[in-house]
Amino acid sequence: MGELIDLNRKTITDADLPATTATDAEVAQAIAAHEAKTDPHPSLWARIVAGFLSLAGGQRILKNNPPITYTSFFGGSNHLELRTDNGSNPILAFHKGGISAVSLYHFGYGNELLRLQSADGLNAALIHDGNIGTKTAGNANGLMLDGGVAIKTRLIEGTTAAEQGLGVNIAHGLDPAKIVSVQVIVRATSGAIVQANNLNGLGATRHRFDWAVIGANLFITNVADQSASLVSRPFSALITYRS
Repeated sequence: MGELIDLNRKTITDADLPATTATDAEVAQAIAAHEAKTDPHPSLWARIVAGFLSLAGGQRILKNNPPITYTSFFGGSNHLELRTDNGSNPILAFHKGGISAVSLYHFGYGNELLRLQSADGLNAALIHDGNIGTKTAGNANGLMLDGGVAIKTRLIEGTTAAEQGLGVNIAHGLDPAKIVSVQVIVRATSGAIVQANNLNGLGATRHRFDWAVIGANLFITNVADQSASLVSRPFSALITYRS
């Protein structure tokens, strides 16, 4: 058992304290060292940023957003906002270390809403709903031409008649009034691809045929005595029509 000290008759000195008890000088020294640190108490935001930058593995941001509007770029209306204040481009990067890399960035309005800059030098705009009509791409209504005309295509395939001078017909399933063009090819026995009313190779090789759209049907006819190489051969017809 330790020494029993009468505090009324004795002054406590450092020698009377346990070795683990900090003295006034040691406490003052610890406070001074703490105050000398660059940022002993970082702000909550600084700690959140540091934690975010050190994230590893898959992360999820769960937040229900209001309906999308022209103000959805504000931080309170989305999951993540990339913002600059000096006119530079907000950038999101994707990097396969040592292999390839690309940056997705916002440049401006119109066709420049989003662009890609790759590490190999490619710089290209992304297609979006506002400019898709000027690109070689289709949508649910077909390919958009000048004037807002939407067209589609339909492929029909079959086999020609088994004799020269005869034809076959296949229902195309389209409104004839909306058909704007038809392209037909027949694969001859020689392996050649023969187009409609092909006048080349008449005589010994004999590969000539005709086609016609009559009402609801597409007709493919072997020309009499001029289609020996086109008998019972596969054909393809591509019909372009207004949607």
